[in-house]
Amino acid sequence: MVISNPFTLGIVSRKDFCNRNEELENLLRHARGGNNVVLLSPRRFGKSSLVYKTLEVLEREGFLCVYVDLFPVISERDFIERFSIGVFKGIGRGADPRTIGRKVLNMFTRLIPSFEVKPDGVGISVKLDRSTDADLLLDDLMDGIYKYVKEKKTKACIALDEFQEITELPESKKIEGILRSHIQHHKEISYLFIGSRRRILQDMFSKKRPFYKSAFSYALKEIPGDEFIKCIVAGFKKSGKKCP
Repeated sequence: MVISNPFTLGIVSRKDFCNRNEELENLLRHARGGNNVVLLSPRRFGKSSLVYKTLEVLEREGFLCVYVDLFPVISERDFIERFSIGVFKGIGRGADPRTIGRKVLNMFTRLIPSFEVKPDGVGISVKLDRSTDADLLLDDLMDGIYKYVKEKKTKACIALDEFQEITELPESKKIEGILRSHIQHHKEISYLFIGSRRRILQDMFSKKRPFYKSAFSYALKEIPGDEFIKCIVAGFKKSGKKCP
């Protein structure tokens, strides 16, 4: 007889979400207010699950929600491609694949998205013109996000997971500068900068760096033991088992 595991490894869904209610409300409050947040914690503390839950709630409120995993980003163009695909996925979520292309054509002049209808949804890829300077592509992406939000009269929340990974790129300081030059004008867009390498991420927001004073810092702590026990007991109960 195979005994099923009542718990999920990795990013958890709504039904497996354990506590973090206070942290969730804080992130929602910042996002609704258009504030940027640096979310710090070691690996396996549930950052990504918390961010997914935050985006899930905001999406139901009409936000454009974007999630970008930057681990491991290998080049400036890889960063732009990952970021672009995340944005187009957010724009295309729930949209008619036959008309989604027209929704973005007038907002992005140098990025060329491709949408393909698949059995499990809409596949999205982005073509980066090799003859176009990467700086211009990143400018186009950031301008396009702003145009979309303004035209749709909506708000957005953009989560950049493992954001500190861009410091491994030779162009990292330039990328930070370009992002900051746009983000400071994105009043209806909240950015979540998420990372597990605390010192590196904090350095990115220090006095001598472009992102200085551009975001609130929020350190994610361990879930209190008594709350964790409640989640464990509830997990066993839902699967028809008794917690020993």
